[in-house]
Amino acid sequence: MSEVKLSRREYKAYKPKRGPNWKIIVVAILLVLLGVFAFINRTVVKVNFLFTTIDLPLILVILASFVVGALVSLLIYTFRKPN
Repeated sequence: MSEVKLSRREYKAYKPKRGPNWKIIVVAILLVLLGVFAFINRTVVKVNFLFTTIDLPLILVILASFVVGALVSLLIYTFRKPN
């Protein structure tokens, strides 16, 4: 049988990845921690906007802040200029 020799780059592209996907595991742990933290803080708080004040459960404030932060991060990542 003849052996096919691959370059290092081709071998890395061909070689299947083994082991756990650490990015997914870390994101899952952070989301669970966020959910537990938000669930513990269920009290109602006053949120001051420009011209009004609204009473909201703290869980909604925490989750909304997380979503807005994630969206801003995604926008910055999407529209940044490549070096």
